[in-house]
Amino acid sequence: MKVAALYDIHGNLPALEAVLAEVPDEAAIVIGGDVFSGPMPSETLSRVRGLGRRVRFVRGNADRDLGPYEEQWRTSTNGCWRS
Repeated sequence: MKVAALYDIHGNLPALEAVLAEVPDEAAIVIGGDVFSGPMPSETLSRVRGLGRRVRFVRGNADRDLGPYEEQWRTSTNGCWRS
């Protein structure tokens, strides 16, 4: 099984897209730490949400206080995150 571990995305959607282009379609994805704090939080949330069931999340310190994005985070991760 191939696993891609992506950390410290910080709302940088262009960088996330560049990395995802290199991840094989069959790979599981672990997204960890500080996903949304940064320039494009909504767009980044939408993109990682679109990855579907092959992704699991590890919540980072900057993701602990998501304010208006909290409910979207919980919905997008389908309970598949750990603090």
